Amino acid sequence: MMKRLLIAMGMLCAICVPFAASFAQTAQEYFKLGNSAYNKADYPAAIENYLEAAKKGGSSAELFYNTANACAKAGKLSLAELYYLRAIYANPRLREASANLETLAKDGALEIPQMGIAQTALAELSEGEWTALALAAFWGTVLLITIPPLYGKRSAALAFLAIVCAIVACVSIAGIFNWRAFASRAVAVGETPSLRISPAPEAPVCAILADGQLAKIRKSRGDFLYLETSNGKRGWGSRSDFEPIGK
Repeated sequence: MMKRLLIAMGMLCAICVPFAASFAQTAQEYFKLGNSAYNKADYPAAIENYLEAAKKGGSSAELFYNTANACAKAGKLSLAELYYLRAIYANPRLREASANLETLAKDGALEIPQMGIAQTALAELSEGEWTALALAAFWGTVLLITIPPLYGKRSAALAFLAIVCAIVACVSIAGIFNWRAFASRAVAVGETPSLRISPAPEAPVCAILADGQLAKIRKSRGDFLYLETSNGKRGWGSRSDFEPIGK
């Protein structure tokens, strides 16, 4: 009797699971469906659910990381590169994303952002963390400069603390700009990612980029981005062919 009951429950679950996605409402629900599909090696379904989670407002490093892993398993290397970069942008201390991106770049001959020593140091904190630190340091400097004189208190210690806060604020601003530069890149993800001489679908093509190639976003107009590659190619690329790292 128990065996028949277990078999019946298993058959019921098998029937209900395919319909679960149609009832999903939130980013977290789609994320869980994506994880379930990934664990079953159904990578196309995992990608679909992860992307739905992102459309519903999901923006966590974990979501981007799992999306990248599913794309890599499905052979979608440029999309995997894009989402590893987004995971790093959301949480730069997610070492697994950095390691997987480097492996992916070597195996797929993909271009990834290169950072110097200073840029790497500034990348230890995220843009949001640098922003919070900059605000705290700025107001700390303001208060240390303006409040003590009102009470007739001037000391070398307070002056030193004000200088430290000012330095921290400057470093924080450098960290913010470092991430802004990182995020202002786009990844070529279209079938034939091409650059045109003007922001129009019928404009002549001036360059065709490789799948997964990076380009700096110089400006945007409508559905087009004006891009510049590391080897000097410039032109307007459709948003359908180029996905920005930062949204």
